Amino acid sequence: MNADSHVDDDDDDDDEAGACEWTQWSEWSECTVTCGSGFIIRHRTATSQTRCHKPFHIQQKPCDTHTACAMRMFTYSICR
Repeated sequence: MNADSHVDDDDDDDDEAGACEWTQWSEWSECTVTCGSGFIIRHRTATSQTRCHKPFHIQQKPCDTHTACAMRMFTYSICR
């Protein structure tokens, strides 16, 4: 997925008549993970849903926390 890829790839295609209006994009979220690689997400909503085919758009792009994930050790016992 490239840096500007859209979850909703055809986000401007539903504005066929030029009547669909959108809010500004939200701020980018925090990374979806605290270690390793995840995504950051932002969204915008239609200001007039009667003229738009979709009520909102979401964009995501990869993020990397540059923090290695620690392995967790689990101890299992067999119940008899």
